Amino acid sequence: MAIPEAKVLEVKEASDIADVISTRLPLSRAGSNLKALCPFHEEKTPSFIVSPQRQTYHCFGCGAGGDVYTFLMSHDQLDFPGAVRFLADRVGIVVEEEKKEDQLGYRLVEFARKFYEHSLWKTGEGETARRYLKGRGITEETAKRFDMGYSPAGGRALTDLARQRGLPLPAMEEIGLCLRRDGDHRDRFRRRLMFPISDDRGRTVGFGGRILGAGEPKYLNSPEGPLFSKRKLLYGAHLAREAIRKDGRAIVVEGYTDAILAHQEGVTAVVGCLGTAFTPRQAALIRRFSRQVVLVYDPDSAGVAASERGLDVLLSHGLDVSVAHLPKGKDPFDFLREQGGDAFRQIVNEAEDFFEFKLRSARARHDLRTTRGEAEAAREVMSMVEKVADPIRRDILYRKAAEALGIREDALRSGSPAPARKPKRRLQAASRAQTEGTEEAIFEILVNRPDLARKAVSAVPLENFSEAKRPVAEAVYHQVERDGKVNVATLLIELKEEKYCRVLVEAQEASSAEKDYERTLRDIQTRLREKAYDDERAELREEYELARQQGNTERADQIYGRLASCIEDKKKLRG
Repeated sequence: MAIPEAKVLEVKEASDIADVISTRLPLSRAGSNLKALCPFHEEKTPSFIVSPQRQTYHCFGCGAGGDVYTFLMSHDQLDFPGAVRFLADRVGIVVEEEKKEDQLGYRLVEFARKFYEHSLWKTGEGETARRYLKGRGITEETAKRFDMGYSPAGGRALTDLARQRGLPLPAMEEIGLCLRRDGDHRDRFRRRLMFPISDDRGRTVGFGGRILGAGEPKYLNSPEGPLFSKRKLLYGAHLAREAIRKDGRAIVVEGYTDAILAHQEGVTAVVGCLGTAFTPRQAALIRRFSRQVVLVYDPDSAGVAASERGLDVLLSHGLDVSVAHLPKGKDPFDFLREQGGDAFRQIVNEAEDFFEFKLRSARARHDLRTTRGEAEAAREVMSMVEKVADPIRRDILYRKAAEALGIREDALRSGSPAPARKPKRRLQAASRAQTEGTEEAIFEILVNRPDLARKAVSAVPLENFSEAKRPVAEAVYHQVERDGKVNVATLLIELKEEKYCRVLVEAQEASSAEKDYERTLRDIQTRLREKAYDDERAELREEYELARQQGNTERADQIYGRLASCIEDKKKLRG
């Protein structure tokens, strides 16, 4: 369901960009603006500027820029509706809820959560699960904080209660709360300790259930569906996010109980990866809270492999990753239970840098006494280095790898995959009469001089804009044709994508009362006409040479006359 533009503007006007960004970056005063180290690239001198007056941000180092929505979309990895809803919740404005079917889904999952919770704490059958929790050292307070529950053994209790309350069983089947067997519905989860799984907003979206007693599978999750997707979620993220921001790092473990006991022991910046290989969506979720990640997986071979798989994804998302090592034979839960939170925190503080971890594990896997083994180890390490998003850090790692592996740096670079490169912008056809700097100048005029907007639109047709900036130009031109002026705030909402919003923010930042925009517009018109004459002259020369080669003297003379006129007309432009 789309959020009405009026509501989007209302939320934005109620949200101060400096206030929002200051909760994520330390801002310092710089005249009428605020500055910080840019969160989107590594730098030592602050070039990230926040303008409270314009309600925009701009980095003069990497070019990132936009409004409060684009900041949250880039920094917190939110989609546009998510950014609007986040700010709306923050300032107490109610926006339209999800589609009716999603509303129903959340209501049914919450109904099930409360049913499982009641079954754990208020029924005789729940005693089995209560004894299990006590035996594992999980307190009632902790279990309730994580909304834990129990699904009865009979297999019909939840379904029967839903039927009594008139809830739609087909909808419950669709989100994985019940199954249809022989024309009837039965509970999906039976005789299991239930772990509700929430999204980052704290809404329960699914469940994980551990069997109590004999039976398979040991763990059963809600099926993938409209609400629940393991690849997009981290267990306990809604409880850990503030601690992660405060601590400056996210601690990632594998299982439910690992995360639960960590929180119980006072280490609350911990999330669980739900037993999956790390995914881009999970990496993006972590980046919303912190740029640093510590992986704490089981020390067995499967745990090491999981750590290595997670590295590639996390590094490619610009996260700074390290790997904590538990004593052999201890998983996070066992270690926490035996040694406590302080010892676990010490293990995390001593985590190994991802490069050293990868280098050590690659050396352990290959026989370095052979050239083949050395080469394979080097390729393994460099394959990971290439995932590092920051080019400066990647360059440093090349040098470190060359030194550690005893291989020339140029050999490593030539033997590893080439860094991903942005495709070069395709050159526009000559007939588009595009000149260097014209796009930036026109956007600056449109944004800062409303009185020249219509004149600028008439002077520079849309075909003169590159493909990269055409969407921005189309949005601006449409607004000028409709309203006669440019409203940057509305356009930033409409454009959404940071790369497009950046164009308008840079145009705002470049404005100056000393600039003669009328003269700039005249110069642009002149340059475009000159370029059009140059294009025409190039075409006429080709036609002229072709006519001569074909022996068509009459046509060649006609073209020559047009060519001479074209040259004279261009000279007249500058007087």
